[in-house]
Amino acid sequence: AALAEEQRRLGAELRICGRVLVAPEGINGTVQGVEAALAAYRASVDAALGVGAGCPPIDWKTSRGGSEALFPDFAVKEVPELVSFGFHGRRGAGGVVDAPLDVRAEGGAHLAPEDFHRLLGETPREGLCLIDVRNSFEYDIGHFEGA
Repeated sequence: AALAEEQRRLGAELRICGRVLVAPEGINGTVQGVEAALAAYRASVDAALGVGAGCPPIDWKTSRGGSEALFPDFAVKEVPELVSFGFHGRRGAGGVVDAPLDVRAEGGAHLAPEDFHRLLGETPREGLCLIDVRNSFEYDIGHFEGA
């Protein structure tokens, strides 16, 4: 709740617009504003999430847009998971877990493209599960044959 309130405060203070999801594992969103406001927003989010104090840096994605507002306002929504895996009631090390997936503790390792390709080649097909979470635009740009 505190992180969501901080996001709402930032949106109003910096006069940015966009959509932000806040979950126990962090935040995800798209925001739009003038460059100075976006730099202040990035710095505030980095600080709130502990970047530089033991947490890895955020991989911020940026792009230039026109002057037209893409969002009518700044909306912050609290959600149980950033990506809904539907894992409530799953089996964990301590029995049945009825909580959202903790991606910090239960997530995989980030792989360089070369390592990912090598792992695909080394893993038997029946032991491989690959989930593509890109949107349709990203899928159209490039995807694996048969995916």
